[in-house]
Parts: sequence; C-alpha cells; structure tokens
Amino acid sequence: MWVQAQQAQQAWWTEATAMPGMSPHHREMTGFLARQWLDATSPSNAGLANPEVLQRTLASGGANLLHGAARALDEWRQAHGLPALAHDTALAPAPEPAAGQPTAPARPYHPGVDVAITSGKVVHRNALVELIQYLPTTPRVQAEPVFIVPSWIMKYYILDLSPHNSLVRWLVSQGHTVFILSWRNPDEADALLSMDDYLALGIFDCLARPQRVDGAELLAPLASVSLLAAETDFSEPGEMGVLIDEAQVAMLEDQMAERGFLTGPQMAGSFAYLHSRELVWTRRLRTMWLDEPDSPNDLMAWNADTTRMPALMHSQYLRRCYLHNDIANGRFPVGG
Repeated sequence: MWVQAQQAQQAWWTEATAMPGMSPHHREMTGFLARQWLDATSPSNAGLANPEVLQRTLASGGANLLHGAARALDEWRQAHGLPALAHDTALAPAPEPAAGQPTAPARPYHPGVDVAITSGKVVHRNALVELIQYLPTTPRVQAEPVFIVPSWIMKYYILDLSPHNSLVRWLVSQGHTVFILSWRNPDEADALLSMDDYLALGIFDCLARPQRVDGAELLAPLASVSLLAAETDFSEPGEMGVLIDEAQVAMLEDQMAERGFLTGPQMAGSFAYLHSRELVWTRRLRTMWLDEPDSPNDLMAWNADTTRMPALMHSQYLRRCYLHNDIANGRFPVGG
C-alpha cells in the first residue's frame, strides 16, 4: 500500500510541477524540491519499512540498529567539532576547523603519506597560494612545463591521489616538469578577498614562475590551455542553477557576512543534495540501517577535506557567473 501511495504521490507531483505559467527557473526549482521530498519519503529509504532492513535486523538481533545509531551520533559529533566515538567513520564529513586551521582529511588517507606522495617542493608562496614544483623522473626532460590550476574549491592533490591514479606522477614519469597551485584555506581575515585577488595572486603571480625556475625561454606564457570540468557559459548550469537566484544569493551573502566566508560543510552539503538519492538517502540507509560502513578510498577522503570560500569572492562569483553569465557575454571585468 505504501508503495502504491508513493507512486500516486510521484504522479501528482510530476503533474503539479509542470503547471503552465511558471518561469523556467521556478519550474525547475519546484521540480527539484518535489524530487527531494519524494526521495526522502520513498519506502525504500524509510528504515524499518524496507524489507531488507527488517531481514538484517532480525538476523543480527538488532545489532545493525545499534551500530547505525553509533554512526549517526559520530557524524553529529564531527559536524559539531567533537571527536568521533566509533571506529568506522573514516569517510564522514570532516568537522569544520577553527578559522586559520587546516581541515583534517578523512582517515586513513593523509596527504604526504597515503595521497599526494609524488615528490615535490614549494618554489613560490604569497598570501593566497603556494606553487609546488614536481621534477621529471626521466633522463630526457620535456621543454615545456605543465602548469595546473585546480579550482579554488579543491585541495591541490585531486590530481595526485594514490600512485596508481595520479596524473602528476604519470606526467613526471613522461619527462614533464609540473607546477600546481595550492590555494590557502581562507578565514575571517580574508573576507574581502575578491575575484581580482584570486586572479592576481593566484594565476598571474605564478604564471611566470615556471619560466623563471626552469630558465626556459618560452615565446608565450601559455602554449595551450585545457579546461577540465571548467564551466565558462552559465546559461544552462544544470541543477546547481536551481539553488542560485537573487533571493538565494542575498541570503547566502547575509550568512557569509557573519563569519567572513562560506564554510566547507555548507559547500559539501549543497553538492550532496544535488545527488541526494545516492549521496544522502541511499548512504543513510546503507550505513545507519543495514550496518554497511563506508569503504574508504582516496577520492572520498579528498572530498571530505573541505575548503572555505571568502565572502566577497564567492558573492562576485555567484553574481557575475551564475546570475549574469558575464564570462560568456564578454562582460567579466579583469583587473579593473
């Protein structure tokens, strides 16, 4: 009966959210919220209403429920900056550290020990970034260095995870000299850092460093540019656009004004609810009802190593890119 009621509810919401007269943005927003509600109330996600959960509970004598409650308590404690009590929460979101302190990555992967182990050194540092150089491991060295600029919402080692899937390790094994930017995790003192600051201190200040360090005489600062999952036209941003309109940005600006930055858990939560069925409800069912703890892996550990966004820069990014699409329309100001 519950399944039939869910199917009827889904059909009703599908029809209701397709009403004529709504703007495209509000139609997408109501559809998104309806999907969130339907996923949250799905019988398969309803704990003891799920036959598999009932079977697991009977077979374990209720141990799965005790273990799930312990994991839920651990995640709540970590979200509030308290130490975990259980031993299998390696991939729970890391607690937001005090401003100015580094974010502790999820265990058991530690940068420099389990991930980000390709040998490199910092060759330049300013108030916002460190530039890391990786030397080639071959006798023959390629003439042109590779300069990698990760998104500022990412820790630099996304391309240097474990040895078997590290792009940096592969590049140096092919004779390339590699430079990567590592963005500093901002705190309240950085609230007024702007997009111009990120361009000037991040990209422009470091762009000439590979040439200076290697002593190479390049004809141009850049021979080519490759964009990996880098959006330049925000006219159709997908479901992320559902969360971004004038009212949402204004509310977020008010929240950021209190601390001076957007917190890592805020950012992670937004991405999680874009894929809530897989990242929220299915995971909750698996870890808290079926007693199946997350299996640690390097990518999920990196994902739990969250970063913050300065208030001014993040506001400019949302308004200029998502709300006004200034890059695609040739209106994005640089250095002025």
